[in-house]
Amino acid sequence: MHFLVELKRRHVLRVAVAYAVTSWVLIEVADTIFPRLALPEWTVTLVIALLAIGFPLALVLSWFFELTPEGVHRTASDPTLAAETHASLKMTGRRLDYLVIALLSIAVGYFFWESRLRPDESAVAATPGPVAVAVLPFANISSEPDQEYFSDGLSEDILNLLAQIPELRVTARTSSFSFKGKNASIAEIAHTLGVTHILEGGVRKAGDRLRITAQLIKTDDGFHLWSASYDRRLEDVFAVQSEIAAAIAAALRVKLVAPGRARPALPKTDSLATYERYLQAHRLVQGRTRQGLEAAQTLLAAALELDQDYAPAYAEAAKATLLLAHSPFAYGETPFEQASAAAKEYLDRALELDPELAEAHAVTGLLYLFSQEWERSEAALARALELNPSLSDALNWRALGISSAGRLRDAVAARRSLAELDPLNLSNLASLSVSLILSGRSAEASTVAQRLQQRFPDLPNGFIRQAEALLNVGRLAEAHTAAGQALAMALADPAVAVSASLIDYALGEFEQLAGRPASRFYGPAQVALGHLDEAMEQISAQAAVAPEDSDTAFGLLCTLSAADRPVELLDYYREAWDSPAALADYFGYDMLTAETAPIAAAQHSLGHTEALAETLAAWAERLAFMREQGYASSDFVIQEAHYQALTGEREAALAKLTVAIDLGFRDPLLAHDPAFVTLAGEPAFQSLVQRNLDLIDAERAKLGLAPLLRALENGLTSDGDQ
Repeated sequence: MHFLVELKRRHVLRVAVAYAVTSWVLIEVADTIFPRLALPEWTVTLVIALLAIGFPLALVLSWFFELTPEGVHRTASDPTLAAETHASLKMTGRRLDYLVIALLSIAVGYFFWESRLRPDESAVAATPGPVAVAVLPFANISSEPDQEYFSDGLSEDILNLLAQIPELRVTARTSSFSFKGKNASIAEIAHTLGVTHILEGGVRKAGDRLRITAQLIKTDDGFHLWSASYDRRLEDVFAVQSEIAAAIAAALRVKLVAPGRARPALPKTDSLATYERYLQAHRLVQGRTRQGLEAAQTLLAAALELDQDYAPAYAEAAKATLLLAHSPFAYGETPFEQASAAAKEYLDRALELDPELAEAHAVTGLLYLFSQEWERSEAALARALELNPSLSDALNWRALGISSAGRLRDAVAARRSLAELDPLNLSNLASLSVSLILSGRSAEASTVAQRLQQRFPDLPNGFIRQAEALLNVGRLAEAHTAAGQALAMALADPAVAVSASLIDYALGEFEQLAGRPASRFYGPAQVALGHLDEAMEQISAQAAVAPEDSDTAFGLLCTLSAADRPVELLDYYREAWDSPAALADYFGYDMLTAETAPIAAAQHSLGHTEALAETLAAWAERLAFMREQGYASSDFVIQEAHYQALTGEREAALAKLTVAIDLGFRDPLLAHDPAFVTLAGEPAFQSLVQRNLDLIDAERAKLGLAPLLRALENGLTSDGDQ
């Protein structure tokens, strides 16, 4: 009891409380301020250690010394104090009380300030749905500019780690990396990407040393929710990435590991040279150029020589190999069988080493996509996205596969989902616009196209998609203007040229089309101008040189049909496909079954009853499937009208043709369409033909063009070249 009385008399307890409160305030301040000054983590630990060492020292000093108005004096050992001394001690005690009160006030004030400015973490934890995060490419602050591949790769690895945390929605690489080198504010980036938090940082690589700084920013107020610096050896790079992911999960109060799932991790290699070559190759593969892909193959071969067990390098090698194949989805000339065999070997090895490598499953999906095995492709890509929901390639390839299989409703949904996770993915937005047009939602497609124009004003994609949306509703003059803007940006782009040709055809600008031999409608345009022999020579030569090109094949079918050469048309059909199933596999769903109409019309013209019945049966099945899948554009409706006309359903065909024109279908050669030969004598059909021409002429007038009826009559009644 005497000891406790002495502790109180000597103010040891007051000093202990004051010291504890002061220490807590200092630690909190250090933990907040030091990271922003780019001080190493250990500096905060040093403050804690020094304060801990000082605590017993402060207690000892308070036992032996006291603070008086005359200064510091040794505390009297005799408890029987004079009144003066007793008063002095009471004054000292009051001062310590005031100090404790002041320190507690500061602590409470700091706590209030922190709780107001820092995010309400309990609210974050309670908020339904995932927390939206974007990982910006970390800045390369090394002395060598060519080390950028390393900072990019490290950033993407962290992104992939965070994407494995179920409670996070991580923006895909395509969008988050699009801000690289741009002077955009945090608020602007957050608004564009639709995220609540942004991770940014810097990487300095010098010899075998690595310094990484990272900051997690709350986008609504710009507050740094978490920041840290890491000074490590280069060989610790994988550990640092995992530490950053864990720290972010802690800062956001989300569970790093979901029940039944493994802790987020990335494959490691003991060979840093392998890792660096892999990162260099990955950056080149992302660029999607033939030269870059070939260079990536060389780098990956060198990486695998150094470490034959590094699964990501095998997956990347498979991707580079497939993207160099001769395929509509690829960029090279390697025969597909050769490329797919080599890619499969790489993928088998990658999955043997790491069965849960998302990238390997994604590239497997790409392999099946190339071979048109839609269900196997979707299964592999679904597995990849289960492992890494933010994997850009897997998201895009899955949407592409669904679309290629004709599942339009699912394709629109997949594209929308991808647009939420990857809002600046140019390819996806362009494809979403096309899918919306095919669904008959041209106004919505136009909105997406305008978004493309705003975000990518120097690229033709938004303007040509706008042109296509306008074309589909019959606003030909506006479509022509938008296509002109796209052509001015990318005259040599085949996709832009094809869409521009569709508009010129609808306007009846055959002279323009005659100057574009690669156009799908070059042949019909030449026939309309009376240049039949020239058209046949040119289009036949193109088909012989590029038998795999679907646009050329379709152009030849249309040219032979427009030229009224049914025998030659069916000879070409039998030589190239010889069955409705083979024809459907070749063209897929891109042409909306338009390739079938010339064949069925030729069979009808020549009286090939059995062949026509087979064609119509297969055609009906495909049209029914597409109708069920949500195809509803004017171009699709006209194919339904073609089918009904050739099956003898005249009233239904006329009704469908009316709907197509109402929706925006325009064809300057409608009166001469072989698929409508059974309707040619119908007054109702002639009335629709005239209405169609009047609508076209109204659009031509907006562009200052003369009516086209007389020119059409002159060209189509000519027997030879003019």
